Amino acid sequence: MKNATQILLTALVALLVFAGCASKQPSPNLCASVCEGLVAYYPFYGDATDKSGNGQDGKVIGATLTKDRNGYPNSAYRFNGRATMIELPITNEISNIVQGNYTLAIWVRINDDTKKRLMDLVSMYSNNGHIGLEYHIKDTRFSMDHWIQESGAPNNKIKSAITQRGYIRGVYNYVVGTVDAKEGIVKIYIYIN
Repeated sequence: MKNATQILLTALVALLVFAGCASKQPSPNLCASVCEGLVAYYPFYGDATDKSGNGQDGKVIGATLTKDRNGYPNSAYRFNGRATMIELPITNEISNIVQGNYTLAIWVRINDDTKKRLMDLVSMYSNNGHIGLEYHIKDTRFSMDHWIQESGAPNNKIKSAITQRGYIRGVYNYVVGTVDAKEGIVKIYIYIN
């Protein structure tokens, strides 16, 4: 009887634990496990606030909330490809990203043909022009550019990378770009969900 009670208790505890993991809503407390060392974290839980605690809240311009890749409502943004964006504040933390090593990761679904136009996904600009980073879609591939302003020179230099495989329209693509600014190395990866 002791074994049957232990098995029943173990099964009940496992059921309760797994039931808690199968929530139908995204966890607003996820940042406690993923935000250490991040400059910003945007899970888009109904808005564009930075959930890392660093106050890098985004300002939504023209984009509309929609369901995310898991079907959660108001947990992603839809952009029309023209004059819609999430504008980040100009802060030292964001401006200094381009001076060191960093990684950008985004989930993106391309629904319409881009007609071979360059489409910014994540960009940084300043009064001196584009000085940071840019994801854009070139034909059917993602690319990442890292612009480095050389000290004393009026021009910027650029390092680029392009995904080896193309994206698939209508499905979610996970795109990760990494920059080693000191070595001048840019890499970009794509995973299709």
